[in-house]
Amino acid sequence: MGPKKESPFKYLVILPQIGISVFVPIGLMFLVARGLEYFFHTGPVVFIICIVLGVLTGLKTLYDLPMKMNNDSMAYNKRKLEEYEREQEIGNESEKTEKDVGEDKNKNN
Repeated sequence: MGPKKESPFKYLVILPQIGISVFVPIGLMFLVARGLEYFFHTGPVVFIICIVLGVLTGLKTLYDLPMKMNNDSMAYNKRKLEEYEREQEIGNESEKTEKDVGEDKNKNN
C-alpha cells in the first residue's frame, strides 16, 4: 500500500475563503475612495483608481491562495512518499536479514 491519497473535498473548503479574500479588498478600496472623495472632493478619477487597485489585489489573492495550498499539498505528499519509501527499505532489509539467518541455519545443519 502506498501513501494515502488526498481528499478532493479539501479544495471545496477554500471556496468561501477565496470569495471573502477577493471581495474584501474591493470593498475596502471602495470605502477608501468614497472617503477621499468626501473629504478632498477628488472626483471619479480617484474612485476608479481605488477600485482598480482593489480588483487587482483581489485577483492576486485569487491566484496566490490556491497556489499556496497546492505547494503545501505537494510538500506533504513528498514527505509521505519519503516516509513510505523508508518503511519499504527497512522492510526489505529485515527480509534480507531473515533470509541470511535462515541460510546460516541451513548451512549449520
